[in-house]
Amino acid sequence: MRDPCSSRDRREAELDEELRLHLERETERRIAQGMDAEEARQLARREFGAIESLKEECRDARGTATFDALLRDTRHSVRRLVTHDSLMNCGRQKR
Repeated sequence: MRDPCSSRDRREAELDEELRLHLERETERRIAQGMDAEEARQLARREFGAIESLKEECRDARGTATFDALLRDTRHSVRRLVTHDSLMNCGRQKR
């Protein structure tokens, strides 16, 4: 059985790489038009927008955001159940 966490990490790394390549291409395009390298990088980043918002849009588009949220909520629920004392006491019988 595949580990869903490693698959998620791989998808995130691929998304990071793809967004980085888009920024690099836009920067290179602006440099080719005669802009200073630093100015081209800043302008490309500003026009590209908020990286985290773009990542969230990409996750939504490929349908993994819902699965990631479900996985995160399930982990949280299991942790709460395991650490909650009253749950542990339910299984014990009084003598």
